[in-house]
Amino acid sequence: MTRRTALAIALPVVALVVMFATRSEELHQWKAAGRELVDPSCAIDGNIRTKLIRALAIKPGDTVVDVGAGRGYFEPRFARAVSPGGTVIAATTDPAMIEAMRGDAERIGYHPQLVKSNDPLLAPHSADLIFMCDVYHHIQRADYDRKLLAALKPGGRVAVVDFKKDPAIEAEETYDGRIARADTIAQFQKAGFSLIKEYDFLPKQYFIVFAPKQ
Repeated sequence: MTRRTALAIALPVVALVVMFATRSEELHQWKAAGRELVDPSCAIDGNIRTKLIRALAIKPGDTVVDVGAGRGYFEPRFARAVSPGGTVIAATTDPAMIEAMRGDAERIGYHPQLVKSNDPLLAPHSADLIFMCDVYHHIQRADYDRKLLAALKPGGRVAVVDFKKDPAIEAEETYDGRIARADTIAQFQKAGFSLIKEYDFLPKQYFIVFAPKQ
């Protein structure tokens, strides 16, 4: 092997070592700050996240479904909120995210579930709360919303957090797609929901809660 060939092989290896070392340091910094590794698409500050969880009024024994759970950003707090006796389902369309969540899911006590992009695959009358954070702009379909409606227990709710359709926010963020608050409300109303609550403490997102029409 010539020196040039050896160097050509060694450089990519060095790059990989640097990349993994950097990633390891990032993980260390997250843990040192007492924060979970999160998906950028739903990176809500820890203090605001606590306020959000409190606003959801989850009770022990509830079944909470997090549609588009990513790596399980909210799952530790959901699991604490439903304990004892409750269930947390972390739904995702990405098999890689199922694997990414598996260790924490076993340790914390929630259930990763692979679903379809056009179907949350939820049993009828099975959920007290269905939660979506920065996910609904990917869906925007009344037929999907009707499946959510069918999955709710009596008294069940759907909570939607998504980015405001605001040019100032869009200039700061790189997230793909937006759906205006009014359009989200219209889609859910079309599917048989009523808007029952709204919160304004998230700086870049709207936070709205729906229940089946009475």
